[in-house]
Amino acid sequence: MRPQWILGREEHGDLTADRVRDLVREARDLREAMRAVPVAEVLAWLERASVRWRDPADAWTRENLEMLVREMGCSTEMARLELEALATVSSQAYLEAKIVAEFGAVEGLESWSGSPVTGFRRPHPRGVVLHVAAGNSATGGLLSAIEGLVTRNVNVLKAASGAPTLALGVARQLAEVDPGGVLSRALSVVTWPGATSDLHRTFQQLVEAIVVWGGEDTARAYREGLGPDTHLVVYGPKASFAAIAREHLEDPLTARDLARAIALFDQSACSSPQVCYVEDDSADAAPTRAFCARLLEALEEVHARELPQGALSQAERAELTKEREMARFAAAQGEAGLWIPADRAPHATVWYDEDPTFLPSPLMRTIRVKRVPDLGGLAPHLAPYEGSLQTAGLSAPAGRMLAVADGLIAAGVHRVTTIAGMSGGSPGEPHDGHLGLQELVRWASVEIPGAPDRFDAREWLAAEPLDDL
Repeated sequence: MRPQWILGREEHGDLTADRVRDLVREARDLREAMRAVPVAEVLAWLERASVRWRDPADAWTRENLEMLVREMGCSTEMARLELEALATVSSQAYLEAKIVAEFGAVEGLESWSGSPVTGFRRPHPRGVVLHVAAGNSATGGLLSAIEGLVTRNVNVLKAASGAPTLALGVARQLAEVDPGGVLSRALSVVTWPGATSDLHRTFQQLVEAIVVWGGEDTARAYREGLGPDTHLVVYGPKASFAAIAREHLEDPLTARDLARAIALFDQSACSSPQVCYVEDDSADAAPTRAFCARLLEALEEVHARELPQGALSQAERAELTKEREMARFAAAQGEAGLWIPADRAPHATVWYDEDPTFLPSPLMRTIRVKRVPDLGGLAPHLAPYEGSLQTAGLSAPAGRMLAVADGLIAAGVHRVTTIAGMSGGSPGEPHDGHLGLQELVRWASVEIPGAPDRFDAREWLAAEPLDDL
């Protein structure tokens, strides 16, 4: 029996189309109550939960840490980072900074702004929002649902198939720290077999918005048959890469930063580097090959001391073996180089490939290193994946950063950051070209006849509160 968390209560059993219709109807009835909740109250509520999630001694944290290791097959160290990330993005400080970045002020998420000249505008929750988590991410869908709560929507999260238990645990925890009950009812967590069910079609016709995280097949399923009034946001599959200027190629910190970026989330995040471009115009590629050797050492150190690799399935091991044999064959032809641990362990694979065309790796801490004479000329090599590129981790002197970044963004990259910052992010930073909170509100405007053209807007609004007009 599949556990479901529906509007503040736990249920058991598979979802049906009739139950989905009832769920959405009940969620619609909660919309007005959620709109009436002050944003400050939502933030304080999430902060109470965040405090527990960041406490390693808390029973909830210990239980879910063990669960993540079982369900995701990751190491304990990686699971701890997942929970720490969840606690951070749920904290009041982080969310306030995010709101300010997207709306100018915390009050901007729930109050009127503008002037009689430009008109007044105010964001409103969209209503009922379905968040569809990617199957391989325990926290990605949860972060989306938290954005839905901050914007005071009523949210339904289709939990990740690979790790559904964490989302249920979060919903239960939020209910425990919700004194009024309205907020915790605004998050439902459900599961159903996406590949063999058409329940998504029922949601498509009934909810105001859908946020999809996942592969192209999932995105296509939600685009087709979408209700005419349903707003769709897709965070589809993306690939990322690193780029290193010649000035930084011999810096040992560069190899360490790249190794950690590869190891984080076992390279499964869209922001994980799969390819590394190095600036090297030498005749024999000696600087690139020396960097590959340093990178292997750094990957082994990260595995041994900080982030051990998670367990690999038999299919993943077979894919990795195939990749290494292909690299070995190319190296024998003089077209590549291969660096792996002496015991052939799977936690580090560095493949130098003379073909500069971007080509994703099979993951599992496998990185393709490609050299180019000038980072400013990367665009033609990235062209086959234009539209599918997310993050570029750039290591270059400060004076070159903007010029190189401009070329990468023109080639379709959404985000340029340091290599160390690839799997991080600042509050309010766009994700795949979207501002997350902005996508979850609709803007309403009002024009007031007879208002003076020139005046002190704050003084006028104080005398004539817009909500009373």
